[in-house]
Amino acid sequence: MRIQSCYIAYDRYPGHKGSATHMDHMIAALKGKQSPVLLLSLPGNEYETSSSIVHHQFSELIENPLKRSESFSQWCYSELLKQEDINLIHFRDIWGGMAALKYGKAATVFEVNAVPSIELPYRYPHLSSDTLDKFRAIELECMLKCSAIVTPSKVTAGYMTNLGVEESKISVISNGTSEYKKELKPADAPENYFIYFGALQSWQGVNTLFKAMQYLQDMPDIHLVICCSQREKQVREIRKFAVQMEIDDRILWKYELDKPDLYSYLQYAIASLAPLSEVSRNIIQGCSPLKVLESLGNGIPVIASDLPVIKEIMEHKIDGILVQPDRPAELARAMRSLVLDEFARKEYGTKGKVRMERDFLWKFKEHQLTQIYSDLVIPK
Repeated sequence: MRIQSCYIAYDRYPGHKGSATHMDHMIAALKGKQSPVLLLSLPGNEYETSSSIVHHQFSELIENPLKRSESFSQWCYSELLKQEDINLIHFRDIWGGMAALKYGKAATVFEVNAVPSIELPYRYPHLSSDTLDKFRAIELECMLKCSAIVTPSKVTAGYMTNLGVEESKISVISNGTSEYKKELKPADAPENYFIYFGALQSWQGVNTLFKAMQYLQDMPDIHLVICCSQREKQVREIRKFAVQMEIDDRILWKYELDKPDLYSYLQYAIASLAPLSEVSRNIIQGCSPLKVLESLGNGIPVIASDLPVIKEIMEHKIDGILVQPDRPAELARAMRSLVLDEFARKEYGTKGKVRMERDFLWKFKEHQLTQIYSDLVIPK
């Protein structure tokens, strides 16, 4: 089998995180244009190799995260060298990027969702300034030397142009949504609840959400459903914080749900919550929150932080309510207003769903990416 293209991700795939959903559609676009595809990733859930996808997983056990990422990059390069003549390599991080650029025989697309110099300090706060400087140098090298860049946010695009990357090289393709079928309400779902779903990193604003729930103590029948993309043991500290805040008895915790199960909780919520914090991860690097797009796609209004990355994909008092970030009292007021105004939340949900299906369906995003591939690849 002659491999036509390669998709590289230093991420677990398949998986329950939003990144895995994003990857599903990027890979689908690549498969539609340059099949078969060599997929290189970290180990995820079971994946069935087919005639159009050859999936190799990096499974070397290395405890040090930096050494593991370097080893992943070397492994990717060795996997590329096994192929005769790949036309196109799409990578979503600098580890895959170093391998792709070193390979040197293919057009390259850098999918910039996050950059380590901004992202990793949230996970590893003791990283040295020298290490972060090295990351920045590699990030810029990948941006400057790749053939094209795709990114889901105008904020992220602006970050790169400020570094000196040519604007004409960058295409903004936001995350997307789908047309969803109605699911049955789960038996354990509370009667009245808000929902938060996705990962629980600090920049997601979960602490602000917990504090907002304290302001709703006079509404004891209002609950919160949290559908984590992480395993239960990975969020123990956050659950301890909920206990300290005396709100854990009003939270239903669910872990690593598949999409139909997730949507069965989402579709019966009062509103979906995206209380992003005003930190560099969101206001400098940028993002395109899937939780906002998927909520609106399911006809559920959103209460989110009033940040540029949010305003790229939702409108205040059209799809839901925007509130100032990191202000629990303001978030609580917005939540209270939707509890009391059933007409408003139905109107927001309906308008949001129509707008998502008009402008944000994944099939539109895949088509945009396919056009970029067509411009880059000359048939051999």
